[in-house]
Formats: sequence, C-alpha cells, structure tokens
Amino acid sequence: MTLLRTLLTALAAATLMAATADRADAQVYQHLDQLALRMQGEARTLYSEVRLHYSHTSAYPHLRSDVIQLYRAAAHVHEVAHHRGSLHHLRSDLAKMDRLLHHVQRLVDSIDFHTSHGHGGHTHGAAYHVRQVLNRMESLLHHMRRDVASLTSPPIHHGGGMHGGGFHGGIGHGVHWHGNGVHVGVGRGHHGTTLVIGGRGFGLRIGR
Repeated sequence: MTLLRTLLTALAAATLMAATADRADAQVYQHLDQLALRMQGEARTLYSEVRLHYSHTSAYPHLRSDVIQLYRAAAHVHEVAHHRGSLHHLRSDLAKMDRLLHHVQRLVDSIDFHTSHGHGGHTHGAAYHVRQVLNRMESLLHHMRRDVASLTSPPIHHGGGMHGGGFHGGIGHGVHWHGNGVHVGVGRGHHGTTLVIGGRGFGLRIGR
C-alpha cells in the first residue's frame, strides 16, 4: 500500500507539474505573439520612414526591397507565433530576421555616409527617425529571441534506462519530485513534454 500511495502521489505531482509547464508555455507564446504583432507594426512604420527620407538616394531600391523583406518576415513570425507553431521554425526565422535587420542598419549607415559627402543622391528631413525605428525593432527582436529560448530548453536526453533498481537517464530542463524512493521528473525538449517516473525496480517514460 505504501508503494501504491507513493505512486499515486507521484502521478498527482507529475500532473500538476505538467499542467504548470503547459500554462507557462502558453503565456510565453501569447507574449511572443504580442511582440511579433508589434514588430510587424514597426516594420510597416519603417517602410513609410524609408520612403519619406531615402527615396531620392541611389540605394533606395535596395533599401526598399530589404525593408519589404523585413515586413514579410515579421508578418510570417507573427503568424507562426499566433498559431503556436514549431519552435525550431521560429528560432530559424528570428535568426534570419536578425541578420536582415543588421544588414538594413549597415545599409542605412552607408547611405547616410555617402549622401553626407555629396554622393548617391540626398535624404529628406530628419532621417534619424529611421534609426529610432530600427533600434525599436532590434530591441523587440532580441526580446522575441529570449522568449523562444525560454521555450526551447536543453533537449531531453534519450539514453536513459533501468539501472540499480530505478530509472537512470536525464530529462533535460524541468521540475522534479522525490518521495519514498520514487522519483518523478517533467522536462521539456524539442519535441514536447516528457514525464519520467522511476524507482524501486521500475522505470516509466511518457513522451518522446
């Protein structure tokens, strides 16, 4: 009876831990969705600012094309985040957006340098607005990448097995419970949540 009570307690603890982890993930996805929507709005603003200030520079077609790509990338990330899509997909898309954003920043620097020396056309008005938008986008992007990193904890390891009368093998990052010789762990990996229960000569893994 003691073992049965311990197992029931372990299962209750595992259920609670898994539910808590799922709620936390849902909150992060919701926050990521909000950030992605803001990024999409900033990309729209950037397009307007670039057209206003740089349309009479020789590099404007290049800059315009890159800004359109940024907007499309932001819209795509928003769509993926809104539907709680693949974390690998999000991580890859955000890395590409980061590279594109820094390319646009360098291009703006180059245009400003050349136009200030009388080459490559001229800018209109206070072009520092463009830099302000780029800085806000960079801050949002870094925040989004941190959110995705919080969801993609260290992967669950798949080498565990029975050893010494219990379950031997890691479950990566997660929460753990011990009681009366029984161990329960709930961890998150790239493929979702895994539950491990082990001890007293048995081992059980639920998940991938």
